[in-house]
Amino acid sequence: FVQIDDGEMDITASEGIEATIVQINGGEVNIAARDDGINAGQKSSSYGAKIEINGGYISVSVSAGDTDAIDSNGDIIINGGTVDVTGNSAFDYDGTAAFNGGTVIVNGQEVNAITGQFGAGKGGMGGNGGFGGNGGFGGRRR
Repeated sequence: FVQIDDGEMDITASEGIEATIVQINGGEVNIAARDDGINAGQKSSSYGAKIEINGGYISVSVSAGDTDAIDSNGDIIINGGTVDVTGNSAFDYDGTAAFNGGTVIVNGQEVNAITGQFGAGKGGMGGNGGFGGNGGFGGRRR
């Protein structure tokens, strides 16, 4: 479990932040990653994987290729704050995504919903044959 409540963090790494649960409540987090920026993987059988953003300013930039700015093997929940991502695939998740408030900017363009996976997979803008369908903008990563 990684919880960030305040402060300023500058992270340059292969994987920026990785845990079963990543919760950001405030502060400024700047991530430059060669792989996934924020990754919630199933590291424990006691908890489901989840990324929850409640506030703060989060900037994630990932390298080209099979990378995701925000990647959850479970859910992604954005309740507030500003999430500014740059990369081929902004979001990848296996569970559900909820955009309840805040600001989300993808490659310089503000979006108002996370209806599916941007630049990958199932449903919404990333659905089969859609904006990022199979073989499209970003493809699907597993």
